[in-house]
Amino acid sequence: MTPHAKTPIAIATTQPNQEAIDHDRRKLLTGAAMGLAAAGAAGLFPARPAPATTNDAIRPFHIDIPEADLVDLRHRLTATRWPEKETVADDSQGVPLAMLQDLVRY
Repeated sequence: MTPHAKTPIAIATTQPNQEAIDHDRRKLLTGAAMGLAAAGAAGLFPARPAPATTNDAIRPFHIDIPEADLVDLRHRLTATRWPEKETVADDSQGVPLAMLQDLVRY
């Protein structure tokens, strides 16, 4: 047996480019998010829109609210602690106090 001389073999190693990986990951995540959003949005719309009604007449609407709940609501509205009048004449501070008070009185 003759001893074989071991000669070193140069193997080219490359480090993955971190920027390329991050870019690919970002593209994948962006694509996945857009796909999920599109799939979710598609579920909001029916495949076939409902046919429009041809009758434009006003239909009666009935609602059944227990009288005890209405009494409680009236009590709460009369017990409202109102803030001071707003300091400006426009709607920049919200709904004007007088308008809300008129609504509650109604």
